[in-house]
Amino acid sequence: MNDSSFKLTVLDLLTLVSAILLGLAFWLFPWITSEETLSSGLDVMNATPIGATLDALIYAIPIASIAGVILTIIGVFAKPIRMIAIGLIALLSAISTLYFFNFFWTQNNAIIDIDIQLGLGFWFSYFTSIILVYQVLISRDDEDLSLVDLTIDLLRVLIIVIVITGSANTILSGKFTLENYIALFIAGLAQGSIYALIALGYTLVYGILLMINFAHGEVFMAGAFTTMFLARWLDQIGFLNTYPIISVLIMIVFSGFISMVIAIILERVAYRPLRGSPRLVPLITAIGASFFLQYTFAGLYGSGNFAYPNIDAFSGTINFLGFVEIPQAQLIVFFSALGIMAALYWLVERTKFGKAMRAVSEDKEVAKLMGIDINFIILFTFAVGGALAGAAGVINGIFRPQGVKFTMGFIPGIKAFTAAVLGGIGNVPGAMIGGLFLGVIEAMGPNLVLAGMGIPSANQLKDVIAFTMLVLVLIFRPQGILGERLTEKKA
Repeated sequence: MNDSSFKLTVLDLLTLVSAILLGLAFWLFPWITSEETLSSGLDVMNATPIGATLDALIYAIPIASIAGVILTIIGVFAKPIRMIAIGLIALLSAISTLYFFNFFWTQNNAIIDIDIQLGLGFWFSYFTSIILVYQVLISRDDEDLSLVDLTIDLLRVLIIVIVITGSANTILSGKFTLENYIALFIAGLAQGSIYALIALGYTLVYGILLMINFAHGEVFMAGAFTTMFLARWLDQIGFLNTYPIISVLIMIVFSGFISMVIAIILERVAYRPLRGSPRLVPLITAIGASFFLQYTFAGLYGSGNFAYPNIDAFSGTINFLGFVEIPQAQLIVFFSALGIMAALYWLVERTKFGKAMRAVSEDKEVAKLMGIDINFIILFTFAVGGALAGAAGVINGIFRPQGVKFTMGFIPGIKAFTAAVLGGIGNVPGAMIGGLFLGVIEAMGPNLVLAGMGIPSANQLKDVIAFTMLVLVLIFRPQGILGERLTEKKA
């Protein structure tokens, strides 16, 4: 279809609506705002160079909006004119957003706590600028108008508006200091590194077998729960606090071994006989294996709550950047997990075993013809994933000693799966990045976004933030941060 033919796109409609909304915002603004409020707001705003400049530019908005409407209508038939209209409306939206934000900030020091009359123009211009920038970024210019696409796009824009509004309101309110944000960020990195270690087990198995091992959270639980008794014994004989580093290394190796054995048994007994079955069959089997492991360990160790003993050498704080006190345990957790992840990356990328794993992941039949033992490599992959989960269990015990019980693997397992999807399921670096990113979002999201939206007890909703991330990934980028769109054969 050539440029002169009529083709109405999502971007055309949004540009047209945006131009009309902008014009309405500035035509209605003086009429719906009291003269006293308008006068005092402009006086305060014009006292600053930025405010005075915006006030001078703003008189051109209604006339420019009419030009935007005309250019958009012409642009339906001529693509170059369409892009000029988009650029003009996006520029006007950005200017008007800054104008209203500056005006309201001088009045009330907040975004969402403004009077509904004052807020009308701001929300028109704010939503318009976000939706236009988003549409330009995804470049959906040549697609036909689809109700599903439009609904998803509006949902995406709504989420962006909520995140930006909540974050801006929290930052401008001064509720949290820079020290608080840095402390939350480092705590998020520590928690995220644990998610990353568990997520690597999901992504390794998926890369080899294209299946989700939903029993992996219980593999994590098995190592952490069993090693807790070893940690208590080391504490009773005085070895734990006398030689803390050696003790932690012993616990990591022991927990990794326990989880590795559980993972190997799972592969050999539950998954290998079903290898040629439809994908739903091993998925259901994994869920059943998860419950079986939970209640097996409840029978072995009891259903009560246990805790790792505290390590005195890790209980202090470190002065970070000269003004932030960071718990030593968080730094130890982060760098320990980082070292383990670096070792895994070296194993996958630099060794013969890693090369064989990548070959089996790419094409099992060709790898078999090249002399690779497929069953052994799959078993080896489960063993590596299990060892990583066991190591994560001990590191989690250092970070958060309480809460050791037979169900402790469920929530971290689901969150680690979210991290794997976030980074790109089947992608090793993606699982690492996804875990760290999820941990930071979980630590900072409630205080930064939800508190700014006026939601009470926002910090108690961190689990909601984590699970919401899974939904957002599926909406914004289903293949994950570092993932790629799979062909029908691989998917």
